[in-house]
Amino acid sequence: MNDELQLKVWDRLRAMNLPVSDCCPHCHNEGWLTVNVPYTHPAFGKAFACICREDEITNKQTKKLNLRLGLPKKRDYCTFEWFDKQPFSMREGKEEARAIAECMAKGQAMASDGISRPHLALVGDTGMGKSSLAAAIGRARIEAGQSTMWLDYNEFNETVYKAQQRQFDRDRRRAQNMEDDGEPDNFYEYVDSVSRTPFLIIDDLGDMDQKKGQLTDFMRDRLYSVIRTRYERELPCVITTNLSVDQLYEHFGKRIADRIGESWHWVRMDLLSDGKSKGKSFRFGK
Repeated sequence: MNDELQLKVWDRLRAMNLPVSDCCPHCHNEGWLTVNVPYTHPAFGKAFACICREDEITNKQTKKLNLRLGLPKKRDYCTFEWFDKQPFSMREGKEEARAIAECMAKGQAMASDGISRPHLALVGDTGMGKSSLAAAIGRARIEAGQSTMWLDYNEFNETVYKAQQRQFDRDRRRAQNMEDDGEPDNFYEYVDSVSRTPFLIIDDLGDMDQKKGQLTDFMRDRLYSVIRTRYERELPCVITTNLSVDQLYEHFGKRIADRIGESWHWVRMDLLSDGKSKGKSFRFGK
C-alpha cells in the first residue's frame, strides 16, 4: 500500500466531518474502502484502510517501532563523560565534533555559514569515535524523553529486504495462524516508521556488506525516502560515515548526496588541527 495515498484518503475523510456512530459512515464497518478515480490514477483498484482503523494501524506500527528504539547493548558505555575521560592524544582533533554533538544532544540546531542545520554527519576513518559520539547524543535524547532509533545501515538494508519477502508471504502465514513475531512485514510501513521517528541515528552509512552484493536502485530509493522525509520535515538525524562528499555522490547519487550536503552539519573526526595529520583511533590508540 502506498502510504502517501493512504494519508491523502484519511485527510479527505476527515474533511468530510461526518458524525461519529457505532457504524462507520465511510466503510460500514468493513474496514476497507476504494476511491472513485480514473483507471490511470495510481489509486485505481486499490483498497485503502478506512479512517476507523487508523488507531489500530498506528498502534501496530508503534509497537514494531518500539522494538527498534534505543541504543545497542554494546554502546551502553557511550556518554559525553566517557568521551572526555579518554586520553588527549585520542581526543585531539575531535573537539569540534564533541562540542557540536553536545549541542545536538541538547536539542539545539547547529549553525554554520549563517545557515541553521538540524542534522549532523560525523565523518572519518574507522575507530575515530564517530559511533561512540553518536551514541552519546542518542543517550542524551533518550534521557530527555525523546524517542530515538539507532539504525545500522546494513541492518536497515537487510530489514527492508526481509520485510519485502515477508510481505509477499504474509497471506500464507495468516492462513496458517502463524504468530506475529513483531518483525516488519511491510517494507513501506517499515521505511515510513524509520523516516518519521522523532530522532534517528544511522550508523556506518555506506558501509556495505560485500557478501550481499552492491547497492541496488531499490535500496537507494528506500534510503532516499528516509533522507527526503527528514530533510523536508527537519526531523533531526545523525549520520556516521567514512565516505567523503564526492564518494556520497558516487555511491548514492545526486538526490541523496545533495540533501545531506545541504542540511547536515559535516564534521571531520580523523584530522588534527593542521588539517593533514590523522588523529588516533579510539580502538587501538594509534
